[in-house]
Amino acid sequence: IDIAQQLKAKFVRLLSGDHRNDFILPDVYPRLHYAFNKVGDYAEDRGIKIAIENHGGPTATGQRVAKMMEGINSPVVGVNYDPANFLNQGTDPLMALRYILPWVNYTHWKDVRWVNGNPQFCAFGKGEIVWQPIIQELLNANYQGYWVVEYEEPSDVEKGTKESFNNLWELLQKFSSLG
Repeated sequence: IDIAQQLKAKFVRLLSGDHRNDFILPDVYPRLHYAFNKVGDYAEDRGIKIAIENHGGPTATGQRVAKMMEGINSPVVGVNYDPANFLNQGTDPLMALRYILPWVNYTHWKDVRWVNGNPQFCAFGKGEIVWQPIIQELLNANYQGYWVVEYEEPSDVEKGTKESFNNLWELLQKFSSLG
């Protein structure tokens, strides 16, 4: 948070789990509530917002993220919504969004495709996620945060990032022309 403040960054992204959908002990949530409220207080005093990314563990499903966020009172702590991470966990990203929508303050955009029965991240618009209802849900809720491309394949990071950006931009343009 201190480094973000020095860099004049507006957000710090935090994770509270890895890419696993394991059982979560009941005492985890009160500990997360306490920790994120403390972090939120510290960040708020410095003009920084916190975006907790759905990334597995206590954030593997929309219900889990909502349970975590319901105990966080800090107005600067929100959710970095990553639809591909939800799908990677076996969670429908649209249904997850409907649970967490009040807290979404940042977004990551990549896609998922299956290779030999396993999920694999890929360029936005090149996988199996149905994007129209997800983007429509965000726009209907008047989402005003960042739309950030996250491309994870290092062998073609420049090409994949540009392709993802172009695909996202094209889709967002379609929605703006509809409105």
